[in-house]
Parts: sequence; C-alpha cells; structure tokens
Amino acid sequence: MACENEYEENVDSLRKLFSANNIVSFNIQHMKCSAGSSSGDNYMSVVKRIQIRGHRNTNDHHKDSKSIIIKRQIPSLSRRQLYRCDEAFCNEINAYNHIVPLLDRYMPDTIFPKCFYAGHDGKGEIIVLEDLKEEGFRMQNRIKGLELNHCEIVMKQLAKLHAASIAAKQLDNEMFRDKCKQVREIVYCKEAEEFYRNILETSIEESLDSLRTSNSDGCLTEPIKLIEKLQYKLFGKIQNSISNPTDHMSVMCHGDLWVNNIMFTTTNADCKEFDEEAYNGTNAINTTKSLPRDHKTRFKRRIHQAFARNLFCGVVSHAGEAIYTLYKGSGFAAEYILIAQYYRGVLQACTLWASCMHVDIACGDLRSQQYTQS
Repeated sequence: MACENEYEENVDSLRKLFSANNIVSFNIQHMKCSAGSSSGDNYMSVVKRIQIRGHRNTNDHHKDSKSIIIKRQIPSLSRRQLYRCDEAFCNEINAYNHIVPLLDRYMPDTIFPKCFYAGHDGKGEIIVLEDLKEEGFRMQNRIKGLELNHCEIVMKQLAKLHAASIAAKQLDNEMFRDKCKQVREIVYCKEAEEFYRNILETSIEESLDSLRTSNSDGCLTEPIKLIEKLQYKLFGKIQNSISNPTDHMSVMCHGDLWVNNIMFTTTNADCKEFDEEAYNGTNAINTTKSLPRDHKTRFKRRIHQAFARNLFCGVVSHAGEAIYTLYKGSGFAAEYILIAQYYRGVLQACTLWASCMHVDIACGDLRSQQYTQS
C-alpha cells in the first residue's frame, strides 16, 4: 500500500492512528491520497483527501469505504514563519480539542465538521476531519462570492455559535473561561502587529487609490476623507477592542469566516464552517471578525440591519433554548439583559463591517464599470 503523489502519506502510520482513535471500523486494504482543496483555496496548511477501502474481516467479501480529510503544516519554513502558521495550527488543534466540544453541548445541531483527531503523529501536527463533500456540502466559487441568501444562512449559524458561547458562559462560567484560555488571538496581537498592520493599511491605501482615480465628479470626496482618517487607526482600534473585551460582551468568534472556510449543502439550506485556526474568545463588537465578507452587491443600511436582526434573533432563540433545557427555565432572569447588551454590540459591528466593506465593494463596482466600458 502506498500513496504515490505529492500528497503522499505514510500509510502504516495513518493506519495506526485511525485504529487507535476508532476512525475506521474495517480492515484497511488501500488508501488513495489526493488534494483536499482546489489550488488557491488554502495557504495556511496542506489539505489532503484520503479515500480508504477495505473490508470487515478476512472472510467478509463485502467492501467498505470511507473518505476523510487531513490537514498538515505547509512544508515551507519561511512561509510558516511569515504567516505564523505554527501558531495558527496549534490554535486550531486546541479549538477542536477544547472549544468545539464545549460549544457543541449547547447547540441543537453542530456547525462544525466532525473532528476525529487533532494532535500529533510521527510526521508532525495533524488534524483528521470528516469529508464534508461526502455529506453533500460544497464550497462556493470564491471569485463570484456569496449571494445574499448564503450570507443569511451563515448568520444563522453564527447565531448558534454566539448563543452557545453565552449559554456556556452563564451555565458553566469556570469551564468556559478555562477553555477560552486554550486559544488565543493570532492576528491582532503584538507578535503579529507589524505584519498584519502593514497588510491592512496597504489594502486600505489601494482602495483609496481606486476611489481617488474614480472621483472625477467629486461625489466620493467625503467618503475618501473619512477612510483616510481611519486608515492608520483601524488596526489599533480593533486590537484594543480584542485585547480588552467587556466581559458580558465576550463570545467565541471564528476569526476568519469567509467563502473559503464555509461549505453549503447543494440545496443551500445549511452550511458548516471550518479552518478554526483564528478562533478566539473576544468582544461581540468584533463580530466583524466572523461576518461573511463575500456579498457581491452594494451594502445598504437595510441589509446589514437585517443581518443584525438575523443574528440577534438566532442568539435569543438558541441561547434561551439551551439555558431553558439545562436549567428548566429557572434562575436566569439576567439572560435578556445580557442578550440586549450583546445586540447593541452586534449592531455596532455590522455598521463597522458594512462601512469597511463599502470600500472594497465600491472599488469592485467601479472596476466592473470600467471593464464594461472598455
């Protein structure tokens, strides 16, 4: 048995890992290793699809099969250091071992792929996940972006995540705080500040250049001035809010929820999120870290308010249900006060998100107009 391609794995090592963690219930005869994601979909890790075939026992001619996803560190050490991949991969391992099991206790149904194992083997760090593609989930085209209905589905799932955080914090505060210590901020932190601050400020400058070029009639002058004032302050503002969260506003945030980290069912009725390397417990006002960033129409006030309502209503419903189920409806009169405070934070977050996204969307619209005219 061998995996003879660029995604090669030590089959004997994997077989031992699968057996020790009850990942595969049959005797493995063959493994086929291939890319688990399309080119350009992932740059923080190597994603592989392992297709396994075998049978129950030596006398059983009925064949079984299973497809799973494994994640490994990227081989380039320089790239790992540049993007802080080691810290990200460690954070993701801890998220699957500590955060996901805790939050799943307070969700009616999980928003995560099943994690069979997250840790180390003879080759290094490894994460073993269910293959969502086998369960009928598909990624959307990252170039086209998400439609509004996709974003609404994501908001409902995000509501489950934040509701589970609120329920866990209120019903088992000590456990929640202990688990939160297992993950940490990997972008808006002192260690990564120079690199990511430069990326953010450069992105804003490129957006401003595009807006200035298109400002022939002066209609964009005021928005440009406002963005200029924010350009060199935004990273610090976000960093300060994340580093000094208000306790009642703290929820678990995904941190990198965009089209490449979400898979939808073929009917677009459900979705699951993955790539948990940026997970962190932080201020709900930083919901911008988790909001879907790929809607292709211009954001209007009614759209981001609708997103806030979807998120808020979902949080009220799921948090209330989880708390009522476990406490039988007693002893939590402060629930509505906490959620109301959370809602105010979400509204602020959605407003900030829409304002920031307006730059990229405006530039995208202008570029589309230029292409059409040419």
